[in-house]
Amino acid sequence: MIRLFILCEGQTEERFVNELLSGYLSSKGIIVIPIILATKRTPTKKYKGGISSYNKIKSEVEILCKSDKAAFVTTMLDYYALPLDVPGRKEPIGKDIYEKVCYVEGQMYEDIALENFMPNIILHEFEGLLFSNPECFSYCDSDTRRIEEIVKIREENETPEHINDGVSTAPSKRVVKIFDNYDKIIDGINIAINIGIDCILKECHHFGKWIDKLCKLVNED
Repeated sequence: MIRLFILCEGQTEERFVNELLSGYLSSKGIIVIPIILATKRTPTKKYKGGISSYNKIKSEVEILCKSDKAAFVTTMLDYYALPLDVPGRKEPIGKDIYEKVCYVEGQMYEDIALENFMPNIILHEFEGLLFSNPECFSYCDSDTRRIEEIVKIREENETPEHINDGVSTAPSKRVVKIFDNYDKIIDGINIAINIGIDCILKECHHFGKWIDKLCKLVNED
């Protein structure tokens, strides 16, 4: 079995890993250990969640990679609001979002330069994955008009990952505008569970490629 640490941006991502990804990857021969990113450390306490600078990401990745060199370390961080000091984040590489996010991941890998590190960034944030099946938003509210609004957003975009990262147009902003009682940690995870990992893998190409890379680690071991 392969050991895999997933450095998560917050509690929502940690729950997503525990409740959806862990079982799927376990069936492929991968033991998953989710860890929420520590944003601040003191001699007596570690503060978790949120990202204010790249150094916080790099520090946590290095600690995990070096503490268990036989394991692999990956990340589940949002492209939306990703700190601008992340390597490659400010460089305009083409217009295609997949080119941009792969470039940033590549720059992170080169900067950290540890063989057991596999950077991954979610396009554009966790809520984007939920647009894989808009009908599952009925978990929040059965009002057909609200579900139709979610469906319309999905239909206007090539994939769920193309729903962009503007201040008012990021996936989470759109969801909250339609469902004002939406709770990221509770509702978001339950919607994801209703959608199922297979549908998310099919609809979200970058996410799917990330999972495919992780699964291939078993064959390479």
